[in-house]
Amino acid sequence: MPHVMLTNGGLFGGGAEQVIGTLARHLRRCGCRVTVAVIHKGGEVQRDLEADGFEVISQIAAGASGLASHRRVLDLIRERAVDIVHTHDLRSLIDVGLARLRDGSFSHVHTFHFGNYPFVTRKHLVMEGLFARVPDQLVAVGNAQRDSIIRTLRLAPARIRTIWNGVDRKAVAPPLRVVPAVPLIGSMSTLGPQKGVPTLLEAMALLKQRGQRFRLVIVGEGGMRAELETLRTQLGLADCVEFTGWRSDAATALLPTFDIFVQSSYWEAMSVVILEAMACGRPIVATSVGENPSVLKDGETALLVPARNAEALADALARALDDAALRHRLGGAAAADYAASLTGEAMARRYTGLYRETLQARRQPAWIDTTAPDPPATGDCA
Repeated sequence: MPHVMLTNGGLFGGGAEQVIGTLARHLRRCGCRVTVAVIHKGGEVQRDLEADGFEVISQIAAGASGLASHRRVLDLIRERAVDIVHTHDLRSLIDVGLARLRDGSFSHVHTFHFGNYPFVTRKHLVMEGLFARVPDQLVAVGNAQRDSIIRTLRLAPARIRTIWNGVDRKAVAPPLRVVPAVPLIGSMSTLGPQKGVPTLLEAMALLKQRGQRFRLVIVGEGGMRAELETLRTQLGLADCVEFTGWRSDAATALLPTFDIFVQSSYWEAMSVVILEAMACGRPIVATSVGENPSVLKDGETALLVPARNAEALADALARALDDAALRHRLGGAAAADYAASLTGEAMARRYTGLYRETLQARRQPAWIDTTAPDPPATGDCA
């Protein structure tokens, strides 16, 4: 089995970083040798991986620019005889791409985790569009994201395939309460513009005006927290909406207690927390963005609503609050779909297949060897 180096700019608690941690564990179980490289600083995901016995090399850049730090990356690849480098963000794509242009002896796979193309800075688009030509194979985590990347970066469709994220079930879910005295609605996200928490608070205000009883717990931290807490007070929700801040144990300690999980995002690629809610058998109310409409079946495994529509979100939440049988049906069906195709093991199996293909069809970067054929598209999880 190959030696795989999973590489990212940081290893904090975001969705991409959680995917890296899950993938590392399953690759090792498959027999791969795994090294994790962090261009800048680590974080909670790095600490968890180190506790599990992984070699994690952090602060490779140590303040250096990409032109200097890529040499350190290349030295690391050579010293450890790495077969495949798998990058997950723009900084690692640039550093590994520059290393690959100097030494084409290793294979390079890159996964895009961002889901709001083309709405990124011009500098980001230029750099990503340039260095996306270097890897052997590109991966999108969702079909909608893949289509937008192809259009935005002007990529040949055969250069990029879809491989869905996967998560491991982190807790045994308790049974859903049939008639909870005060139903607990939960949301887990960073508190930034993407996650649509203002719309969620507006929806909760509508529910309160209609006489619905509930308690909303918002788990997460971010730059909008003070603004959102002010909005909570302005909407008269101080008695029924709680901000917990960041909780490293949210998926194990809090998510299983929610009677309903809600996601109000304005955009997503493929949401890891949605997969965690499915794994936990929670009934889900979510916006129809990114890969949500493919992962979730409206009316069968979740209730989906348009983004930025507080009234539609309130209506869906009210429907779930008022119907215990619906909640049980949604939660059970979501858990079954998770077990069928969205586990960490399933994700790792898809990536190991991609690694095998890539090693068998090793080629120089496209902008150097223009005669080499692209690897065939397999449509994983499409």
